[in-house]
Amino acid sequence: PISIHMLAVVFGMGSAYFMQYLFFRKIRNRVEESHIELFNIVSHVIKIALVFMFVTGVGFLVFYATTDPSKLNNAKIYGKIMVVIILCINGLAMHEPAKTVLYAHIGRPFLEDLTLKEMRYFLFKGTMSFVFWTTAFLMGVFRTMNNLYGIEFYIGTIIALMLIIKVTTYLMAPFIMPQRDIQSISQKK
Repeated sequence: PISIHMLAVVFGMGSAYFMQYLFFRKIRNRVEESHIELFNIVSHVIKIALVFMFVTGVGFLVFYATTDPSKLNNAKIYGKIMVVIILCINGLAMHEPAKTVLYAHIGRPFLEDLTLKEMRYFLFKGTMSFVFWTTAFLMGVFRTMNNLYGIEFYIGTIIALMLIIKVTTYLMAPFIMPQRDIQSISQKK
């Protein structure tokens, strides 16, 4: 079960990284039908990875509860659960809007005609995905964190990461957008 769990994290993280590459490197110039096919395939891999992470994670909880209930006192377990919930919510919130924009931009650059608000949304959601998939991986790899911190640490760290991502992506979005008339950008806020 632990190897399936880690494989799910690695496949999910790798797929999320590939999705970032696809959006901000490849289709930045022009959306093609093949990009939409890749988007759909990679989206399915991410969904499957999240399902496997959830199922194996619940399996671990049941196993610990029946064999060694003291392991359930490890706050890192609940930190991981929070990270997986964030990944699920983020993925659900990002999938359909991204798909809609992709289909609307076939033959044109992905970023073309996006408002600053839309750009900030996609940049925030993409960065959340990148950071929290990495967090899920690191939390699984660093066993030294077991029983080291209380739940407050994980909650505080997650909130801090989300705030840093929000502020950073808010400030970066205008610099990532295609060069346009500054006045038209400010009017679309």
